[in-house]
Amino acid sequence: MLKIQIQLFFFFFSTAMFTQNFCGKAIYKIKGYIELNYEMNFDKNKSFNLQIIREETNFKNKEEVVIKNSGNVQKNTILGSKNIKPAFFLNNKNDFYYNSEYIDGSIDIIKENMSKWSWKILQEKKKIGGFVCQKARTKFRGSNFTAWFTTEIPVPFGPWKSKDLPGLILELYDDNGLTHMNATKITIENNKKCNFDYAEKIDLTKAISIPDFLKREKQKDIAYFKQLNAKLPKGAKRFIIGSECEDCPKDIKLENFEVEN
Repeated sequence: MLKIQIQLFFFFFSTAMFTQNFCGKAIYKIKGYIELNYEMNFDKNKSFNLQIIREETNFKNKEEVVIKNSGNVQKNTILGSKNIKPAFFLNNKNDFYYNSEYIDGSIDIIKENMSKWSWKILQEKKKIGGFVCQKARTKFRGSNFTAWFTTEIPVPFGPWKSKDLPGLILELYDDNGLTHMNATKITIENNKKCNFDYAEKIDLTKAISIPDFLKREKQKDIAYFKQLNAKLPKGAKRFIIGSECEDCPKDIKLENFEVEN
């Protein structure tokens, strides 16, 4: 079995090294509001991104509630439970699934729309750890994204929800600086079938649609803030949900579900 392990600082190989059956693994570091690491297993037909949860992270979730002068409330949660379910993104070219946590800590699996990411491939190129990468731009749900992909790994996958380029995406970021995703390590094994055991254990029959997810998210937000307000002393200023707070600053979102592109 031929195994190629690549640290993204010094390596080079060509697509000729790929056999018909291969299994790839990419580690992505995602920087944004918090830093996360994902491991993506992929072959020519499927990719599965799974959040890496450190074993030493064994404390309970710590919540920090920040009350603004306007009465709006911002809840920050530092994740740290042994029982945390890692986030995942599953793309098998025909369907796309991911999970998302609500404000109350419950989790749902969502079936993503399979509309294509319409990229504009540019002439600009650069090397990332030895791979020749080409620049591409697109707009997805209101945000402008830049990707650097390599046709030396000819699969249409990438970190998060990114897809539909003629090569693996090694770097992805948005114009607003909300997130920056970089591949830090890649392993390719030829003549090997990928192990998607974790993905196969997920009950996708329980997946809900995006409209149902957004409806449920709003209901849970309302219930959560209602519970917070019930605990306030008499005469205290009530917490206000962001969409109902006219003088609250409007957050910039990585994806606006009301905008498809």
